[in-house]
Amino acid sequence: MNRIKSVILFIFALLLIVSIGNAHEDFQAGVNFSIGFPQNEFKESVDQIGLSGFGHFAYNFRKSPFSVGLSLGFLVYGSETREELLSSAIPEVFVDITTTNNIFLCHFLLRVQPQEVFVA
Repeated sequence: MNRIKSVILFIFALLLIVSIGNAHEDFQAGVNFSIGFPQNEFKESVDQIGLSGFGHFAYNFRKSPFSVGLSLGFLVYGSETREELLSSAIPEVFVDITTTNNIFLCHFLLRVQPQEVFVA
């Protein structure tokens, strides 16, 4: 677990350093991936770790440190397939029933980001 946190922190720091040199743009967009760990009561009914993908899009106001946008994500935390009898009248026909467990995430975002970086 500590190794995962270290890798995530390293990637975040690297992206922060790279983004410092970029000029102010009107739009920002990005994609990232996450891992979801079930907690509390939810953990009692779900035994799998969720994997997710996120995307965000933001509009930067000119001469302002503010951006507004939208972030969308999709978390998949497992699936289950079982075989069921199609009809009691026809006992020879079975079908596969698959249940996929997903969570759709939507966030409105407000970002404050300085336009210029002063380096001493």
